[in-house]
Amino acid sequence: MGKEKSAENNKSAGQKRRTWDWFDVCVNAARRFMKNEMWEDAIEAFSAIEKLAPGSAFLHNRRGYAYLKAGMPEEAIADLTASIEINDRYGGTFDKRGTCYCMLGRHNEALLDYTRAIERYPDCGEFHANRGICYMDMGDYASAVADLDKAIDLDNELKGIYYYRGEAHLALGNYKQALADYDRTLELDPMDMNAYASRMLVIAQ
Repeated sequence: MGKEKSAENNKSAGQKRRTWDWFDVCVNAARRFMKNEMWEDAIEAFSAIEKLAPGSAFLHNRRGYAYLKAGMPEEAIADLTASIEINDRYGGTFDKRGTCYCMLGRHNEALLDYTRAIERYPDCGEFHANRGICYMDMGDYASAVADLDKAIDLDNELKGIYYYRGEAHLALGNYKQALADYDRTLELDPMDMNAYASRMLVIAQ
């Protein structure tokens, strides 16, 4: 009996080792796919990990991000919501879900999520920028300028931030401020044709 029990224990231990070896393979593959922006492959790898170790907020977060980048916002929302239900302390998860809602034209829900992200990390310029752009989509340009001002104060190297603020100023008829933002955009990226076209529009006023 002792030998049989020992054999069973060894078999069980071997199965566990094989399971965790496969787990490590999937984790390393998921990291590689995310790094190389191979979103659909990353989703498949994360799904394999979930079968081995379900209930991880981090896993749902990362797979949700992969769905977002793959242009699958509804699937992303499902994963990001699952992540939030497990752990609602991470502002980045709300920010990602807000972006998914924006993609679907659900701006009121996006605004709530961006605000939740900012409440958790008030010093994150990207979160303020995303909420500012959401305000622009909703036609609230004054609120957009306020958020984009804050984003620039926190991180003035955010891509496109001056262009978006210029667009908000232009919509409000603040031509001098808009022109300054377009000029700053072109200083940072002389090939930004959108900023160039908007600058010409202001000059023509």
